[in-house]
Amino acid sequence: MNISNVVSAVILSVLSAFAMPAQAVNTVIELVNSTNSDESLINANTSGLLLPAAPGPLHANDRVSIVSTTGKNVDAGVITYSACRFNWSVIKIESNYQFSDGAIPSSHCESQVVYQNFNTGEYSVQFKVK
Repeated sequence: MNISNVVSAVILSVLSAFAMPAQAVNTVIELVNSTNSDESLINANTSGLLLPAAPGPLHANDRVSIVSTTGKNVDAGVITYSACRFNWSVIKIESNYQFSDGAIPSSHCESQVVYQNFNTGEYSVQFKVK
């Protein structure tokens, strides 16, 4: 586990709470590679900022935490590694938030919601290469 990435993600999340408008949406993403092979980063596309950047490569038997943040009512993104495509979204509709996540192909990839709050938009998801 890369502790500097975890610390960076936590610091960013705290700073974002003060620096961003109340409408800001932050998604905490944990990337896990439970295989014995490094995964090459193909692409990372998000609606806001991804801090720190998605690791390339995602090292074998490692986990990294990153934060996707936007000053809008929507946070969404796709991170593609050589074996997996991961996606998430948080959308505010009227006074509540809706969430989605995914990982394909399911034979090698997995997504799991760690936490979601429909009132505040707080969202945490784990993406795993298995």
